[in-house]
Amino acid sequence: MWLRLKDLDRDAPRRKLRWIGFIAFLSVGLFGVAARAADAPPISPPTTDAAAAPAADMNMHSAGWLERIIVDLEREASSDISMLPDTPSALAREWRSFDRDGSAVGALIALGWVVAAACIALFAERLVARGLSRRLRRSFRRRMEGPTVVDLIWLLLCDIGGLAVFAGVFVYSRHWLASLGVMQNLAVLAASVLIRWRTIMLVPRVVLRPGEPAARLIDIPDVEARRLSRFLSAVLLAISMLIGFGRYGLSDEDSGAPHIIGLVVAAAVCGLDAWIVIRARGAIEALIRGNRSDGIIAAVRGALARAWVPIGLTLVGGLMLFFVFGLSLGLLSYYHAGVSSLGVLLVLMVLERLTERGRHDTVSVRGPAGIHQLVARSFRRILRILVLLVAAMTLVSIWVEAIDLSRVRSNGYAFQIEMSFRAWKRGFRIAEIPIVFVDRTEGTSKMSKSIVREAIWMVWRLRWWAIRGTI
Repeated sequence: MWLRLKDLDRDAPRRKLRWIGFIAFLSVGLFGVAARAADAPPISPPTTDAAAAPAADMNMHSAGWLERIIVDLEREASSDISMLPDTPSALAREWRSFDRDGSAVGALIALGWVVAAACIALFAERLVARGLSRRLRRSFRRRMEGPTVVDLIWLLLCDIGGLAVFAGVFVYSRHWLASLGVMQNLAVLAASVLIRWRTIMLVPRVVLRPGEPAARLIDIPDVEARRLSRFLSAVLLAISMLIGFGRYGLSDEDSGAPHIIGLVVAAAVCGLDAWIVIRARGAIEALIRGNRSDGIIAAVRGALARAWVPIGLTLVGGLMLFFVFGLSLGLLSYYHAGVSSLGVLLVLMVLERLTERGRHDTVSVRGPAGIHQLVARSFRRILRILVLLVAAMTLVSIWVEAIDLSRVRSNGYAFQIEMSFRAWKRGFRIAEIPIVFVDRTEGTSKMSKSIVREAIWMVWRLRWWAIRGTI
């Protein structure tokens, strides 16, 4: 390898000019801050409460974002503490709302009927999934080289078919559940919780495959795979139930303590997540490590796998802190977007491991001049590109939905400026992508004087809304 020192020396003057420009810019910024501090008005003497309220409000608008956040958190904390005595009665009211007569025993009986319907739907799911994949699983046992990528994808589709049957059976069961006296809110809540639980369980099922070692994505004993699958099923069901009940409590502002219920649920969910991080350590480390044993990517993945426990516990603690801030500051949409992003990354890692599982295709397939090997390798690469594309589009849609676009006030082309400003205020990174506008060849222009006037004044309005804190 040869180093071109001439190129390095050629860039040295540019780097010096950049440093000089950066120092000059920093000096001007510090001078501006000092001038602003010098022009600050003197502290006025204390006034009465009636006169101090507008002054305090103006100080809040002129204070920094950190001070506003601290004040909002203190305000929410004092409000939550004042609602602590009402929390047990609020929980009792939430539970009795699952019965028509408001009886706790009636709610328990209705829950029993829901559990029976869930067992029937779960049995139908297992029956359909096993029936669809029966021939495929038999071929796994007869084939010495193991399943291919296509076989693993087909097995996943069989599981998805079973999930669809589970959802259909349980949703259809609401008719006879209503005839038995089960409230509609309980049936809807149970459907949301159970369908979310079975959907999330697709990921551990694809990775562990209890009873099917040939289709397993990681190398662990079958006994451990069965135990870990049962553990994850129970814990994920508990997490889904807690999240469902927490959202049900947060949606009822008249319950008396929605924030307290949300905080208790978040603490319990984070505790269960930490338990998963520690209990499933071996499986997650094997999933992160993958099959590669050489190269920079393999070294990085190996380091991440060895440090999984502290990384996982840090993520759990960060999610708990993120939830507290989001609940207190009205930013729960960003918390849900962050959790959904982690879920997308987990699914992406599992699918990437699934494509690695079929690497033996390039060795076992026979064909003239290696054409079959090239086709198998190209199929895996195309599949990875599609998975990455879908994951990127999903992440973009998740974070776009996190921005509250319902508050956009522009009617014309100024919506581009307003949306960019709102995204920038919420911490998003903005990049400019150049495009080329061609002259119109048909029709008439939609540009009008009102659109031009709105674009001119929208910049100043956005700045004014940001100062007032109404953006």
